Amino acid sequence: MVTTGQRRRRCLDLKLKRVEVTWLDSTEFAGWESFEDARTHKPFAAKTLGFLWHDCEEFISVVQTIGEAGCLMGILVIPRGCIQNIKELGVTEVEVEGCDGKPPEAP
Repeated sequence: MVTTGQRRRRCLDLKLKRVEVTWLDSTEFAGWESFEDARTHKPFAAKTLGFLWHDCEEFISVVQTIGEAGCLMGILVIPRGCIQNIKELGVTEVEVEGCDGKPPEAP
């Protein structure tokens, strides 16, 4: 465990794209409705901002937060079929220090 005053070693340097993803999400409507009203429901349009973490043919992963110990928080996986647009907002260099791939220990 690293204590105050100790220098942490650099473990990983990342260059991550910052993106705004416009995508369609599933929606649900509970309760009784007429046949006509039920035909009017549509998917919910959403926008997500974050770091593009994984990009493949089937889906992308967008991450909200990268911790100093090499841990991720707020990971959203979006199927390619739901994505309407991916807008690149730039690149951020992330330096992860003192990491071992595990979250930091509780005090």
